[in-house]
Amino acid sequence: MLFSIVSRIAELILCFRLLESVQLPSLDGRQPITIQSSKYLLLAFSSYYATAVLVLLPRTFALRLAIFPVTLLLTFRAATLIDFSSGNTEFAHLNQGLVVRGFVID
Repeated sequence: MLFSIVSRIAELILCFRLLESVQLPSLDGRQPITIQSSKYLLLAFSSYYATAVLVLLPRTFALRLAIFPVTLLLTFRAATLIDFSSGNTEFAHLNQGLVVRGFVID
């Protein structure tokens, strides 16, 4: 019992150290939404749609768990690489909309 608690604490410490080393991309490098940048959206939405289809099929829980990190990664990339506001500060909330949709609904 004590060994499992200690091992869990060690895992948490390792996870926090890994998170400290993660560098978030600069928001200045966002691209306006174009045909070339829409590939990030297409990948994020297609992985989300694949997960939704797998929910309807029986015995696909393991496959859904395998797709989940990919879906989160693709949603994160789309949210950090595409500028939905086109530089207009009045529409800056649109940039966070995709993040909320991706991480709350997924």
